[in-house]
Amino acid sequence: MSNVGNQPEKFTLQDDFEERRKLNPTQMVAKIDEWVRAGKYEDDMDSIGNQGYHIVSRTVGDYYKTNRENIKVIDVAAGTGLVSLELKKLGFKEMDAVDASEEMMKVAIKRNIFNKYYVEYVDGHRLPIETDTYDCAVVSGGFSQSFLPCNALFEIVRIVKPGGIICIEMIESNLNRVPEFVDRLEPLWKKFAVEGVWEVLKKDIIPELVTGENGLLMIYKVLTSEISFPQLPPL
Repeated sequence: MSNVGNQPEKFTLQDDFEERRKLNPTQMVAKIDEWVRAGKYEDDMDSIGNQGYHIVSRTVGDYYKTNRENIKVIDVAAGTGLVSLELKKLGFKEMDAVDASEEMMKVAIKRNIFNKYYVEYVDGHRLPIETDTYDCAVVSGGFSQSFLPCNALFEIVRIVKPGGIICIEMIESNLNRVPEFVDRLEPLWKKFAVEGVWEVLKKDIIPELVTGENGLLMIYKVLTSEISFPQLPPL
């Protein structure tokens, strides 16, 4: 972002989105690392009224009303751990994280939230995590421009136990403006349901997930450990 005089330009989601369009995954991670080192990431998220991490944590808390301390959670595209920080307040204790940014990891580790933090880009390649490890996966904001691709879902399903849940929150308009998702992500969700990969438990519209943008909130119940059909071809 450029400066006008000595005043930094105000963070906007649209400007950030357009900048991210130009970046490959390696460049994207470098951008995020610098964002965190500058101490601006969480302030910028607050400035756009981001409600995602509160909504996801409440939703998971509503689903697991008891025995929360024993529910194993993986926070995918965890960032600085904002979702899991809220889950910890609700009594969840067994939480791991995966994110491609080492700078994000450093912030999260200081918060003493996670048992393990995997520095990995979740793009469909096999993660160093055993099949059927977790009861729950949360993804807050990860499905966005230059973040998680569609094929990330294959690995998320693999590491969640059958009977466990995947809770996803994202900006609704990303389905139609992120090239990776257009005519790909939503059909893949539907294919997972038709092929018995998961069962749709919830799909809601969230008004004003961030300022000026509605969101989607989904809960899927995982039905299988491995997916038999191939991943989507890369764009």
